[in-house]
Amino acid sequence: MANEIPRLEVITAIEDRDLEDYVAQLLFSQGWSIIYRALDATSLREILASRGGARTIVIYTSNMSGLSSDLLLFQEELNFTAISLDAIPLGERNPHNIMTIIRGYVRAPMIQQVKRMRPEAPAMKQRRVITVTGTTGAPGRTLLSIALAEEYSLTHTLSLVDADMRSRTLTRTLRGKSTPYEIASLDPSVRPSSLPEVGNRDISLVDLGTLPPLGDLVNDRRWQAILTHNILQATSHLLFVCKPTVASMEEVREFVHEFPLLLQSTPITFICVTQSLQRSTREALSTFDSILAASRRAVIQHRLLVDSGLNIPLLSTPTRSKKEIAKIALSLI
Repeated sequence: MANEIPRLEVITAIEDRDLEDYVAQLLFSQGWSIIYRALDATSLREILASRGGARTIVIYTSNMSGLSSDLLLFQEELNFTAISLDAIPLGERNPHNIMTIIRGYVRAPMIQQVKRMRPEAPAMKQRRVITVTGTTGAPGRTLLSIALAEEYSLTHTLSLVDADMRSRTLTRTLRGKSTPYEIASLDPSVRPSSLPEVGNRDISLVDLGTLPPLGDLVNDRRWQAILTHNILQATSHLLFVCKPTVASMEEVREFVHEFPLLLQSTPITFICVTQSLQRSTREALSTFDSILAASRRAVIQHRLLVDSGLNIPLLSTPTRSKKEIAKIALSLI
């Protein structure tokens, strides 16, 4: 969904560092400015006092060191709004629930204040295109695409696009299933050359399939190559998915060598999906880190992408959204 909350300056006062990092990334993705991360109640009080009356939002948990109800009594004097995350159970701190709590405190009154101060024409949405590709041999590309779509659908409008002209795995997997996002499948019979129109969507998440060698793609003028080239040119962030095998690592190495030919300015994140911790897996993960020492990368367990009971991707189950998937999703927008 579109973010309707005015962009505010935020201070976090959250004891759990992982939760604080997660909340900070979520707010950053919504366009908010995190101006300070308080480590204890004393530093929180000092930064609020130094703000000189500037409007501030404080997002906190009550287990922050030294924090007491006394500090919260000074909200009007120090001109801040305190928002507690304590009401959200530990296992349900997903983007939807966190933003619902925040909206309940600041959305309506602040919107009215902004409208009175400076009426503005509605801004045009800028669609982000996140493209998922990867190595051959079913590394988990489609499952990751669906897991990310589930995560984004909690806070954004989304179109999930099957642009894999060879396998159509995404279309087959989701056929007949109800999803909280739009599914768009390109029709090979009409030889498409670009992404479909998706209306007023925030994000297009594209399952592109396996890339051909990028050196060949530059010179290939067949429609599949033109489509792939145009999707890559429209891409805001590329996800390259692999698995921990010798062959897959060689494909990663080749991609790293070749991608400057076509993707000079496109941010790329590499994801390695692993199913075990055998010796060969550990060796491949070591190679993964070595090849991508200067690149954004992550390792994720295959089991987090599937429902072990049904053996299908998680669909419409926001409370089961995994923290690893949420962090990857937030890092791409």
